[in-house]
Amino acid sequence: MKMKRVAVAPEETLETTKRKKVSNDTSKTAINFVNAMDKDKLALRTKTHVQLQIIDDKTKKSCCVVVSGAMDLKKFGQLVAFLTGCSKEYHYQVPKGKSLKDSCFKFVTDFEGSTEKSTAFFADKSVCNALTKSGHGAFLNKSTKLVQIFQGLTDGPETGIVYDDPRRKGGNLRLWWASKIKQWEIRCIGIVPNNRILGKHPFLPRVVNDYVGLTENSDLGLNGNSKQRIYRANGVLRGDRKIPKHSYYCHPLEVIAEYKFTQKYATECANKLAAKPIVNFDDGSTLEHGPEELKKKLAKS
Repeated sequence: MKMKRVAVAPEETLETTKRKKVSNDTSKTAINFVNAMDKDKLALRTKTHVQLQIIDDKTKKSCCVVVSGAMDLKKFGQLVAFLTGCSKEYHYQVPKGKSLKDSCFKFVTDFEGSTEKSTAFFADKSVCNALTKSGHGAFLNKSTKLVQIFQGLTDGPETGIVYDDPRRKGGNLRLWWASKIKQWEIRCIGIVPNNRILGKHPFLPRVVNDYVGLTENSDLGLNGNSKQRIYRANGVLRGDRKIPKHSYYCHPLEVIAEYKFTQKYATECANKLAAKPIVNFDDGSTLEHGPEELKKKLAKS
């Protein structure tokens, strides 16, 4: 699959047009890496849950999010803009929402054996045109999915991500989202197939805690607003999607014992479920830590 240079007709897409060559284009290795995934594998990878960590480059504060493997970089950029306080709204529907003005993703590969780093930018058309004129490799964000950037799969409870490309183990691959004044690094922690996640799947995308099993309403940690917590952020991300009043959001015996057959109680249980990560942010395992081990980890973090 080849990708296009953005300075072509707007109706053309990355999948259907060839990329125009630019002199001194250092994006070749990076974009070839993105294009390495064939259509069949890409179709399977879109049926996954992807957990990522968004890290402020200056303060090193971070938060974890779980998104669909089908999410493209345009929609993910809108999510990052909201969580970092650069935007005040987020629309989960794909056609709705706009990218933050002059924002872009910067993707860098630095594999062992390569003579230099390879950098590709992903953004809306206007930003792509400006970058292309400056001699950079720039591509439309809406035509590239996150799973094409982070190519791998969480293969077992303690494996972490097993990458498709063997160079990924011995090399370096990094992704940043940048606004006019600041940038945030994006790290992938887990890519878990949908059918390996037990129970009811909460709405996506969602902000989650750092460790498997934690359901606390923790601080968001990115935009400097102490009032912004996980439950509140997830309420915005959920949008107008309704929470069914069913007992699967909590332990049936707990509901029967306390007679809390209310929408409010269902929402409380849904908030806790949505705040649960699919992997631990430090080692990528899907195992829930015991109480004592978790206390030690939280004390260090």
